[in-house]
Amino acid sequence: MNNFFTTSQIFSNATNTSQATVPVYNNAFSEFRTKFKNFKKSLPIDVKNDLDLNTRLLPIIYFIGRHTKYPLPFNNSDSISDCEKFSNYMQNIEIYQPGFFNELLELELAFKNITSKEENPLENIFINLLNDEEFDINGTIGILFSGTQCLEYLEDYKSKIINNTENEIIFITPNHLKNNNLTFDNIIIFGEQRHYIKQGIHENIHSLANAKNYYWIQYKTQYNPKQNDLDELTGSIYNITQSLYEIDKYYHVITTDLDINTDILDNYDEDMPPDIQASIASKSLINYDSHDTQIEKQLSEQECILVMFDNDKRVFLANEERVHFFSYYDKKNNMSEERKIKREFPIYIQQGDYYCQFEKDQGNDILSTYANIIMSENGYSPQLYRDSQAKWKNALISKAKEYTTIDSLVDELREKGCTVANSSNLKYWVKPNTLYLRDPINFRILLEIIGLEKESERIIMHMQVLNRHHNKAGKKITNEIEKQINNTSIEELENKTEPSIYINDINLTINFRMVTSINTNIQMINSKQIGQIMERY
Repeated sequence: MNNFFTTSQIFSNATNTSQATVPVYNNAFSEFRTKFKNFKKSLPIDVKNDLDLNTRLLPIIYFIGRHTKYPLPFNNSDSISDCEKFSNYMQNIEIYQPGFFNELLELELAFKNITSKEENPLENIFINLLNDEEFDINGTIGILFSGTQCLEYLEDYKSKIINNTENEIIFITPNHLKNNNLTFDNIIIFGEQRHYIKQGIHENIHSLANAKNYYWIQYKTQYNPKQNDLDELTGSIYNITQSLYEIDKYYHVITTDLDINTDILDNYDEDMPPDIQASIASKSLINYDSHDTQIEKQLSEQECILVMFDNDKRVFLANEERVHFFSYYDKKNNMSEERKIKREFPIYIQQGDYYCQFEKDQGNDILSTYANIIMSENGYSPQLYRDSQAKWKNALISKAKEYTTIDSLVDELREKGCTVANSSNLKYWVKPNTLYLRDPINFRILLEIIGLEKESERIIMHMQVLNRHHNKAGKKITNEIEKQINNTSIEELENKTEPSIYINDINLTINFRMVTSINTNIQMINSKQIGQIMERY
């Protein structure tokens, strides 16, 4: 028997309203989600905070976040794409994270398994809810989702949903509730409560929506359940006539004081991805093995490119590896040194025991300068595109001045659908050399929020043009380095007081020094294409 539950215990300010919680237990999804949560909890703190590992886990984070928000089949195109990205990230993972290779392999197999399924439990529950005679839903229906992406995701399912009822259906987001005086006979809420908590409306959905009845449809992760409990949960709509305590025993659900299972939230940040723009070099201390002993070294921070010579062929190697850090012996100054390398510059070529370290000239924007030259040669007006680059940054800065704190601006951006907004990313976005947000959907949302909605398509197109020419510039610079190194002997390089390479096209001198004895315990991780590596050089 499926019954309403009076909301006076849940929505304390509500009157004459009814509420039904519709938890969906899907074995495959819940097991995958729990497997991922347990994997993250098992990691040592230094590994858990590792930027590259977190970047590799992003596809899983995005997948779980998407499916806890929206009624989508597990094999939708975005989810399949996420699975493919994770599989690509898994290449050479046994070298980088050998201690967790088996666990990561199990995650990969589980990810492939769930994204091969056409199941859409949230949608099925929704259809059952509309057709259930016990509930007898009549009148206008507002379907509430926590993010603006729902409108894009649900386009394929809208006709199916509407065909299952004769009632008027309106798709709404928290922003609609805050900015409009909306009245419905019924509100059906999709997604987990925490998505609404972050937007500050979980306690007053009832007053903002002004509806008679509320229905909340969400996945529920069950921990160590008994078999008979599992059987109870397989029904289309869960019987909630039992006490709230019994429900909360297995679920993080709405309770009298609107609490949820904080253990799950504290250890599961699926829709708050790590700041993928941050650099490993921002940490002053790292752990690494030296002579089979685990020691902690404080390393100096230095932006540089390593170019390693090939002793036989003397050719430039566009190696798909990059260096976290290295130690070397400086022959000229007769000294040993440990140096940490920022992740953006992992280009190296070797000749015997010698390595060239190319140090960045802090006052010279190499990539932008060369990209502008290439654009002019191709008939573009660089200034026009640079103006667009500056325009959206200035608009973001102006928007930020309207808020008392960065966090309040971040909250506003995330509330309106810019899910990658956080304080670190905001600081990165306003840097002069940043072109655009890597995710086009979030970039478009950001442009709309900062008042550039009418110009968004033009700005996005301009940034794509700049990005292409930055990649070309990066490749040309590395080719020029290769060319000049191949025409210079090691003896010449050693005997130079100030070894350097000069690139005539942009009047650029790159200084370097010869080093030896790179640490044999060097850590390697995959890099991007050379042009992308040089993107922020």
